[in-house]
Amino acid sequence: MNLKFAVKVVAELKKSIGRPITIRQISRKSGLSYNAANRTVHLLVKENVVKLTKIGAASVAELNKNPKSKGFIALAEAYGAKK
Repeated sequence: MNLKFAVKVVAELKKSIGRPITIRQISRKSGLSYNAANRTVHLLVKENVVKLTKIGAASVAELNKNPKSKGFIALAEAYGAKK
């Protein structure tokens, strides 16, 4: 998993806590290509950091509430503070 991509995806999901967003929205807001965002989201789902729900033709993502997700959020905040 590309850690920079994971940090960007988690940062966007953190901004939208309480309202799931589509992979396309993650892609646009993070500056990643759709394929990179999609691949990263699915890897984060396998790691149990992100929950993906199908609504019609779209898949919406949101952060899981677990220690692993909190670790990724802390990493995203630390990486964001560095820039």
